Parts: sequence; C-alpha cells; structure tokens
Amino acid sequence: MKHFALFLSALFLTTSCARNGQNDIPSKQADSNYSQKVSFSLPDEDMQLLKEHSPQILKKIKDPTPMSIDDIISMQQLGFTSDILIRIINFTGSRFQLTTVDVLKLQAEGVPFKVINYMIRT
Repeated sequence: MKHFALFLSALFLTTSCARNGQNDIPSKQADSNYSQKVSFSLPDEDMQLLKEHSPQILKKIKDPTPMSIDDIISMQQLGFTSDILIRIINFTGSRFQLTTVDVLKLQAEGVPFKVINYMIRT
C-alpha cells in the first residue's frame, strides 16, 4: 500500500507539472546567462557544511557543474532549504530527466515536493 501511495504521488507530480507548464522556471537562455553573470554565494554555515561533509559538491558549485540526484539528496540531508537547493540547481545549470523511480527515491529521502517539481521541470 505504501509503494502504491508513493507511485500515485509520483504520477501526480509528473502530470501536474505537465499541466502547469513552465511556471517558476526561467528560460534556458536566461539560465545560461544567469550562471555566467551572477556569482553564487551560500551562507557561511552552508559553505562550512559542504566543506566538511561534501567537498565534491562544493567544487561543483564553485565551478558550475551540473548536480546529480545524489548531490541533491546529500544537500537535503545536510539541511539545505528548498530555496537554496533550487538556486543551486539553477546556478549550476543542472537538468534532470526524472523517472518514476527517481521521484520515488527523492521522496523516500525526504527531498521536498517543491524541489522535486523544479527538478522535473528542468
């Protein structure tokens, strides 16, 4: 029953995103310009967390390199807010083609729906 509920949640996310169109997502051209024009900074405590626990993710942020699903999960587990995760996804130019299994994994790891929706729409 639990797996069925997760599946329905994933299905709802993918269909609702398709119906909602491109809300909250800048154009791809604007994304590439954004990462080139704006320097990205995190609060000192977030920088310290990454430095101590995930230096490879910190490197991806400093040299904008696309994030993986596992990177998003790691940052969420370190306590990053939804807004910070979305800013990082945007800044690094990360693009995701999430499968139902990916969505279920993200949900199981506690990644907020707001972030998952954003990832689906990239």
